[in-house]
Amino acid sequence: MAWKDTVFERQMLYDEIWTEPMTTVAQRYSLSDVGLRKICVKLAIPVPPRGYWARLAAGQPMEKQPLPQSEGPSTFVRSIRIDERNDEVEHHVASARLDGAAAPLLQEAAYQPPSCVADVGREAAYISKTMVKLKEVDGIISLSVGAWADIAVSEAARLRALMLLDKVAFAVKAASGVFHLKSRSQNEHAHLSQRHSDDDRGSFEIHGTRYFVRMKERMLKEEITEPVPARPQNRGRSRFAYEPDFSSIFRSKKYKFTPTGKLQLQVYRVACSYEIAKTEDTPHTIIEDKLFTLVEKVERLSLTKKIEEQLRQERKLESERKTKSWEAQKAQKDALLKQLEQYEQLARNLGRAESLRRLMEKIQELPSAQSPLKEEHIAQLTIMADWLDPTIAKRWPEIDDVPDKNPHFCKRDASTVLDSCV
Repeated sequence: MAWKDTVFERQMLYDEIWTEPMTTVAQRYSLSDVGLRKICVKLAIPVPPRGYWARLAAGQPMEKQPLPQSEGPSTFVRSIRIDERNDEVEHHVASARLDGAAAPLLQEAAYQPPSCVADVGREAAYISKTMVKLKEVDGIISLSVGAWADIAVSEAARLRALMLLDKVAFAVKAASGVFHLKSRSQNEHAHLSQRHSDDDRGSFEIHGTRYFVRMKERMLKEEITEPVPARPQNRGRSRFAYEPDFSSIFRSKKYKFTPTGKLQLQVYRVACSYEIAKTEDTPHTIIEDKLFTLVEKVERLSLTKKIEEQLRQERKLESERKTKSWEAQKAQKDALLKQLEQYEQLARNLGRAESLRRLMEKIQELPSAQSPLKEEHIAQLTIMADWLDPTIAKRWPEIDDVPDKNPHFCKRDASTVLDSCV
């Protein structure tokens, strides 16, 4: 992670926003026009009023507001965090495009739409054969049996949905995609409503990532209000004759679904519950005009995901290599520190031995009357000094032959312990 600073100077920013529209200047700084306007407010810079550029383009004379004097700051610094790894990924993606690892999509003009359902490709034909066996439920033909495309459309939109899937299949194969179709036997078609696992479903694969498509039609949902059935009249006297009829409260509601003909196409990763790309019919455009752009987006995301995974593996291997190198250096460091501790202990022992020898010299210098046991002291100090001196390391039987722990200790059994406690 790194920080990127952008410096806005008051006079320069004033000249820019009164020379070009705010949106153009904001795009140059990778900002929104609202964000750039906030910076102008902080620097006390007047901005062009609404409709200024339109009136200026129409030939109307417009007055430019002068830059007033301000005692506030003359510069504004905008700091944003940038991920250097994103630049690395983009560089590898561009290299993959140049190396041919990611073939560009074919032009949309290369696609020849089929004239009828019988002329669709193998992938769309697989969906068509499965949909033939389905029936409408509430005006919807729903296919969700683990195929590479889940469909929920009306009978009127079935043909258009198949044509769209054929175009999707063409665009996917043009983007170097591979389809994995799950062939089903006749017995399996009898259980089309059974849910299948995501790992076993049909899909198409782009750069190592598996996807499937969901296409559904917008439906207008309208509640059906039915008249409450009349309660039968009791002619005789009855304990329930005057109680109200609450049976209408517990009746389930009924709805009427009206197809709109507007479709929505979503692309999902296998085993994921959220879409990564989607498109739909709008008042100005239809899905057919945006399919290739949708597949291009999916292909770009797949390539980016593949390169990110490769870079992640490379970083992992590099981290493991550095970790092994550090562990070897750490082991060498610990060994040297342990050796140093041993040498320091030897040096301390040598210093103690030298101090004992100096004591012996002092004792030898004393007169015999002041040290009647001088010979015994000197003999004992000689043994101690030779035992401490690492260059001699002479044994001291009274010390070396006596262990620190009792070698004759034996554990008592549980009964003995209990008896002693009582």
